[in-house]
Amino acid sequence: MVRVDASAEEKIKVWLRSFETALADRDAATFDELFEEMAAWRDLIALTWDLRQRWSRETLREEMFRHNNAAKLRDIEIDPERTAPNYLDVERSRIEVFFRFTLAHGNGRGLVQLRVQEDGGLRAITIGTSLAALDGIPEPGAGVPHPRQGIDPIDPGETWGRRSVTKSDFTQRDPEVLIIGGGQAGVSLTARLERLGVASLVIDRHQRPGDSWRRRYGSLALHTPTPANNLPFLQLPKTHPNFMSKDQWADWIEAYVRAMDLNYWSSTEARSAVYNETKNEWDVELQLADGQTRTMHPKHVVIAMGGVGVRPIRPSLPGLESFSGTVLHSSDLTDSTNFKDQRVMVVGTSTSGHDIALEAVNNGGSSWMLQRSSTTVVNITEAINFNADYTSGERSEQEIDERRNMNWIYPKVLEKVQTYAAEADQRHEEFYDDLRKAGLQVTSDDWTQNWAIKVFRDFSGYYLNVGASEAIIEGRIKVVQAVDLESFVPEGVRLNDGSVIELDVVVLATGFANLREEIAGLVGPDVANRVGDVGGMSPDDGELRNNCRPTAQAGLWFIQGGIMDVRRYCGLLALQLKANLDGTIPTLVRTADGDLAVSKSDDGLPYPAVVGADAP
Repeated sequence: MVRVDASAEEKIKVWLRSFETALADRDAATFDELFEEMAAWRDLIALTWDLRQRWSRETLREEMFRHNNAAKLRDIEIDPERTAPNYLDVERSRIEVFFRFTLAHGNGRGLVQLRVQEDGGLRAITIGTSLAALDGIPEPGAGVPHPRQGIDPIDPGETWGRRSVTKSDFTQRDPEVLIIGGGQAGVSLTARLERLGVASLVIDRHQRPGDSWRRRYGSLALHTPTPANNLPFLQLPKTHPNFMSKDQWADWIEAYVRAMDLNYWSSTEARSAVYNETKNEWDVELQLADGQTRTMHPKHVVIAMGGVGVRPIRPSLPGLESFSGTVLHSSDLTDSTNFKDQRVMVVGTSTSGHDIALEAVNNGGSSWMLQRSSTTVVNITEAINFNADYTSGERSEQEIDERRNMNWIYPKVLEKVQTYAAEADQRHEEFYDDLRKAGLQVTSDDWTQNWAIKVFRDFSGYYLNVGASEAIIEGRIKVVQAVDLESFVPEGVRLNDGSVIELDVVVLATGFANLREEIAGLVGPDVANRVGDVGGMSPDDGELRNNCRPTAQAGLWFIQGGIMDVRRYCGLLALQLKANLDGTIPTLVRTADGDLAVSKSDDGLPYPAVVGADAP
């Protein structure tokens, strides 16, 4: 990074002051001089109380002017707590600037990328704004540690241990926020809510925190490097390997729950949830660990069930019902699954399919993969390179998270992926040739199918190679194309040429249904249909569908994604929940056109931060 000189820094300060003035005065002419015609903006609940993008100067201006009536963004200055303004290219034509600002309801941080004009002036290419803290509530993690035991005793005899038990005891009261799902998303969110003073409870159907990972197939490991996988407020030990096993990660989630003293009820399942419009709260029926039922009445329910759904997809395959061996879904596999001397066919060639096929041959079995569509494959080194900012030590984790959030502007991301995909294809050219010779159909020369897009758009259809590709090339894992399969038969599969592959086990590595199906069983099909699909990047607005933002159902929220994703977004969701519970904003619902409206139960109530208010 090359820091800008004093002269350039002064021009940046002039730009920031002009931006503030143009917003306050609704001065379109001045505003337009500050932004390129195709400038883009991403707001993370600072002005819009939404995760929202605008992809042209005109729409950007209209949205900023509309929402700034209530937000009253001011006191914009270069952020002294972040990396100083620096050039992004050797030509010194683009400058990146972190800035901070004050709002009517709190304070925030921003990031702007400026292009140097021929006359020396500056125009914005992209800009991001993000709420950092609400008024009267310190930014989470920025406070001074308690001077003694972590509590101010209610009575002289109260200890930290007693307070901890009382805090998690909801037998005589209800949590303000009920979080369903106790993986990384659920525990990260409740850790954030704790530090905002919100009474929250995580419930999970498994016996121990981390079981959703612990109970999966034995060879599963994380595909993001350990330095990128911290949860809020607590760093992973530096002694951990670069790619943690699923058991290590499961144990870390369990340790995190204890270390952060989180309210967590295991072996507890939500059976139904009905929203009470009159009381503006939920009626949630729980089945507790002892088999009894309990109805809770939280103001908000958050579904935190992972990056994909939990209901296995079991496709209809010709003749599979006649197969006399064992048929399993990948979700059925555990550490105790024994593949020794077993002939295994894995249906599916994404990450789980490759992992399981490799696990079978590594444990003394034989394996075939049945490929139904082309697969994107890259070496695991691509994931390391993709997350190099977390491992370089040049920036703090918080700054990297903010930078990624505010730079996630859909059209700009697509431009970068096009360049990256071409380079990755070139690096893997010989590798792809070898895989194709071994019978695997590999996607290349199509940037829209690159893994860096699929991981956000589909969360499936790719494999980061940790050894299965070499096993395919060497012939230890054999590939069968679905078009060559005639039918499953009692002894295995019969191919179109009449030959039969004898099998003992068929594993369906065929993924999971969208979470929408799961929530239909919880909140009912009408609510599920109104909310729509959960997760996956929407090309309409560039955001992950229904993730950490208001949905079409009042009081219903979702948080999902990989470990880095939930860490980056859980604080934003926590601030939205806190702001509503404190009366800063009304209960918001998403309309059919994708905008936000005030829920019927809150309509007409006075709030200091009214979304999209047009009054000056």
